[in-house]
Amino acid sequence: MERVFQSLQLSHSQIEQACRQLFKNSGTLQNFEILSGGAVNTTFKMRWDDESYVLRFYVRDKSFAFVEKQIYQLIQKTVPVPELLFASSGNKEYPFAIFRFCKKPHIYEISIDHSHKLSYDLGQALAKIHSFRFQRAGLFKRDLSIGTLFEEGSSPYLEYCLDHLIPNSKAWMRFGDAKAEQIIRFIEEYREYFPVIRNGGCLVHSDFKPVNLLWNEEDGLTVLDWEFAHSGDGIMDFGILLRHYQDFPLNILYLEKGYKENGGVLAPNWIQRARITDFINIIQLLNTPSERPKLFQDLIRSIDYSMSYWDHLQDKLSLGDCVA
Repeated sequence: MERVFQSLQLSHSQIEQACRQLFKNSGTLQNFEILSGGAVNTTFKMRWDDESYVLRFYVRDKSFAFVEKQIYQLIQKTVPVPELLFASSGNKEYPFAIFRFCKKPHIYEISIDHSHKLSYDLGQALAKIHSFRFQRAGLFKRDLSIGTLFEEGSSPYLEYCLDHLIPNSKAWMRFGDAKAEQIIRFIEEYREYFPVIRNGGCLVHSDFKPVNLLWNEEDGLTVLDWEFAHSGDGIMDFGILLRHYQDFPLNILYLEKGYKENGGVLAPNWIQRARITDFINIIQLLNTPSERPKLFQDLIRSIDYSMSYWDHLQDKLSLGDCVA
């Protein structure tokens, strides 16, 4: 993962001062270290007395601290998430939250021997996430009301792609003229595969990828980092996950089974729908100002894969266990 923002450089006393808002006069900060993974916020693993915790500062946008807090209050009894112990909005520089540390490996560390169970659990978790419905679709405000509205009957993910992959945009220049024009033609040809907003939206994690997913055989899945969540179409979460299909042991059939057996509904061509909907994320990332060459190469390869194997995506990803 290549960072968008530099990590906050905080002293022992600054970390301890933040944690005192939860622990008051009890205990002492023993040590802390920056956790890898986040691209826009700064997250520390810290040890307070004999217990480990996660301290997360919201660097990119302070409002996401409020959104994530509201999301946790909504879903924590249904969706497997870390325990949120404290959320502060009064910090002068950056709001922060403290979570109980989850002692599980990321899914990219899991053996292929566990692909069936892991994939089923991923599908089950997505079904639980998408079970939360909202009367309107769009981007959340602090209280989970809708700020930026996705109009009924609109196709916002398609519209974003067409509005932001334009000549002289950073995404266009990073693709190059020929490939950018090819992608536009592809999007136009298969535009009906993009979701259309009907009857509001469901909760979408919007960052459902291996760095945010912890798992073990005994306790199952834990889903991290909800700051990008919105009300929309859940196929986006599948698109993000499938972009990383070579980074962890994935079995498509068990992923689908876990989703459907827990109340989720998928169209017969859901893999194609997922892959093309993920174009919005790829274009958005390629439009960022900072240079992130490894990430950009991976994103361009992903979009090439979708276009090259479009008519055979279901077969290629359903042949068994997918792992790098």
